[in-house]
Amino acid sequence: MNGRPLIIRVGEGSITRVKAPAVVLGHCQGMMPQGPEQAVDEALEHAISGFLEDRSIKGELGDFFAIPASMGSLSAETVIVMGMGPPDLFTKRAVSERDSGDFLHQIAHRLIKGLLATNISRFATVPIGAGRAGVPTRAAVKAYVEGICRALLTLDPEREIGEFTIVEKDAAKLQDIYGALEETAEKLRGQLVLDIRALNLPGVSQPSGPPSAYPILLVARRKDLELTYSVYTNRPVQFMKTMKIEDNTLRQFMGQVTSYLETGHGAEGLTDTAQVFYEMMVPPEIREVVRRDGQAYGVVLNLESALTLVPWELCYDREAQVFLGEFSLGRQIMREETYRFLPRTRDKEQGLDMLILANLSGDLPGAEEEGRELKAFLESLHDHSCPSLRVDLRTAKDFPTDQKKAEILKLIYRGRHEIVHYCGHAFYDEVDPYKSGWMIERRPPEVIRAYEFANLPEPPVFVFANACQSAVVDDGDPATKQKFAHSLAGAFIRAGVNLYLGNMVKVSDAGARAFAGHFYDALFEKGLAMGEALTRARRLRMTSDLKDPTWGNYVLYGSPTYRL
Repeated sequence: MNGRPLIIRVGEGSITRVKAPAVVLGHCQGMMPQGPEQAVDEALEHAISGFLEDRSIKGELGDFFAIPASMGSLSAETVIVMGMGPPDLFTKRAVSERDSGDFLHQIAHRLIKGLLATNISRFATVPIGAGRAGVPTRAAVKAYVEGICRALLTLDPEREIGEFTIVEKDAAKLQDIYGALEETAEKLRGQLVLDIRALNLPGVSQPSGPPSAYPILLVARRKDLELTYSVYTNRPVQFMKTMKIEDNTLRQFMGQVTSYLETGHGAEGLTDTAQVFYEMMVPPEIREVVRRDGQAYGVVLNLESALTLVPWELCYDREAQVFLGEFSLGRQIMREETYRFLPRTRDKEQGLDMLILANLSGDLPGAEEEGRELKAFLESLHDHSCPSLRVDLRTAKDFPTDQKKAEILKLIYRGRHEIVHYCGHAFYDEVDPYKSGWMIERRPPEVIRAYEFANLPEPPVFVFANACQSAVVDDGDPATKQKFAHSLAGAFIRAGVNLYLGNMVKVSDAGARAFAGHFYDALFEKGLAMGEALTRARRLRMTSDLKDPTWGNYVLYGSPTYRL
């Protein structure tokens, strides 16, 4: 028996130039679109980024997500984005299963199942798993193609799919691709007859500018006493490097750093504490990559929820002589990643709208002063890079007491504000952090909870919360205070806000006002990206003796490369 015939074409060039009913890409959770995915995203007028931003594309292992390509400049009709899961776990399994290829077989099986369900009989794909997963091209292609072939034998007895194309832009990898196909053909002899053909693809114009530079992605996990790290650019640089640290040791260092943030005490020994803390937590190979690439390109920390409590921004690199917070730095909560990279499109007149909510509870005159100073400052900026910035300030006096919550929610639900700046009380619900939010009345307590933002037709792109903790959670435990700050951030991210900037512990009124002024000046007047603006604000607040801890108190969730 000769076996079932299957044509496999191999093309050198861009996946955007293939004429096929569908093109197939892989996406790892937490990773910005890069390489072929970026090229297709641009051809689709950033449709992939849009689906990442609204969390339609989740990137779970084996997820099959189809995007109609009719609105873009692709030759294909549909784009299929296959979920690869978290990048570090994908890397670990792809490397450990290099010989069996079970992991890539699973993705291939889900792909064929999805294609048959959507009546797609011909497709082109990039070699999923090659390079990014840390496995050689030959091994990745062999496992992926074998998985496709076995799925066709199992799921497609009617032989609806009779051919597909593999596209690779790097000519140096073509020999390995052909070698992998020949090995697969030999392994499946008697079941399939592979007809391997070369495909000539039309050229693609080269971009006029330099290639896009992305921040490095640092993934951190914890299991028992072991911390595990992986570093990625468009490929793994270091992966699954581990360090062990005792719980009590971690708590003591976190307590010392948190005490500094709250009081400024211990400033004279902060760099010594912070560098030992960093070196005990993070392996030297990881620190080297962060030092080398982080200062040039920025860093995104992809963290398990428990690790958001660690004050990463105050870790100190003794060789670079900088705190990590001096890099362009943003955080992601694992599996709740944000992907806001580009300004959102608007059907209104050009410009940005900003809402300042100050002292909604009516008992924080310092917060109200912050709001008024911020509005005056922003309206004084005439030469900022944003063409038009419209600022709306609201305080407790602007809302009827018995209808305050409803009126505030109506204001936010109109969806006309890209930026919301809040200065006032915050409330943390330890049992259900999703119920955390902004306290707009103290007696009796009334809270606008984070989940009430979940149904916003168009959530704010950016929320800056200069919030002080309510007495409800002020039990003196540094861990509780850290949990409060980061759970509140996570609640807003889950609700759809793409970028969230907040303070870890309470800061002085004067410090909060000054920091906000420095940040917005850098963001609007100087046109810096989010992470760069945050770095500038931190450095302007850093005194030589570090006795004012305001600089270290702010944490950004979201992409540091986003620019208004």
